[in-house]
Amino acid sequence: MAESSFEIRTDATNGLLHIILRGHWSTSTVASYKQAVSAAVGQIIASGCVQGDIRALVDARGVGAQPSSVVEEYKRLFGSVNMRPFRLATIVSSSLFKMQVKRIAIPNQRIFTDEADATQWLLAPKTSALDELAG
Repeated sequence: MAESSFEIRTDATNGLLHIILRGHWSTSTVASYKQAVSAAVGQIIASGCVQGDIRALVDARGVGAQPSSVVEEYKRLFGSVNMRPFRLATIVSSSLFKMQVKRIAIPNQRIFTDEADATQWLLAPKTSALDELAG
């Protein structure tokens, strides 16, 4: 699934959403994004993955700081427990955007600057000591 502001690929075998974010968003972009994420999660669940096992890799290196209205809309739409993946690894390239991502405060999210580190944490087994870091 693709739109100019984001692209979402699914890997049902690993229960993984790979999301690439781009550009500056509006609140309507956030709404479109939520619909696309919901559809992708539905595809993974239909393939046999349990919702509580879904992991997401969000590559946010293509976006910068967003308007506060966008951040608030994102928090509102994605703040519910049923929208949270088991693990969410977000890759950022700027300190400013890293601070903004931290303001959204998703409990099971970790922020990375290196994709390999993000992927390692994301795909580690649930029983791994890395789960303690996710709490």
